[in-house]
Amino acid sequence: MQRLSSSENLTTTTGLARQTSFMHDATTTASVSLESTHGPTRVRYLMLALVALASSSAYLTRHCIAVANTTIQKDLDFTNEQMGWILGAFSWGYLFFQIPGGWLGTRFGTRAALTGLSVLWSGVTVATGASTTFLSMFSTRTLFGAAQAGLVPNSAQVLKDWIPIHRRGIASALIGASMSVGGAFTLFLTGQLLGVVHWRIIFYSYSLVGVVWAVLFYWCFRTRPEEHPWVNA
Repeated sequence: MQRLSSSENLTTTTGLARQTSFMHDATTTASVSLESTHGPTRVRYLMLALVALASSSAYLTRHCIAVANTTIQKDLDFTNEQMGWILGAFSWGYLFFQIPGGWLGTRFGTRAALTGLSVLWSGVTVATGASTTFLSMFSTRTLFGAAQAGLVPNSAQVLKDWIPIHRRGIASALIGASMSVGGAFTLFLTGQLLGVVHWRIIFYSYSLVGVVWAVLFYWCFRTRPEEHPWVNA
């Protein structure tokens, strides 16, 4: 009787093992079939487009003063030397805040960092448009440069996190091209607008682009692909 009981137990255990194996294979087959039907998402390219758009909008607020500088100088009665300092103020802020700007992305994530920096440089652009003295305009342009200094290092981090290594060259080129397009478009558009509206209105209007981008970016973007609900592969 004991031998019969052991044989029955062995048969039962073997049957359960086969059933479990069959269920596992069926689940795996269904999962593979589902992935084959839907395929991996392409969310990474949307993230790349958002960063490229940030580069274009950043140059919108960065280069507008290059076209409006003579109008501003005449309006606020700045000397050539003062206007030279104002035009160079951006570079000082940009120089000293490259590393701190990159640190923000490492510490708080690129989603929070790029959103905050865009809102900051947009707000500073409004302050520049409201400036009435040399000191106020020099200060706001320096702060503007500091805010935009984090764009490049954080964009590089986004490429590292989201784009496969064999496609990062093309992705970097796309962002670089976006900067050039944004700069060229800004020079043309600002020149056209100066004949129609006051330079202050141009600065206020351009700042809205950065705010709208920040809202869109924060809603769509995640620091890492695994955090994004739209990613399936």
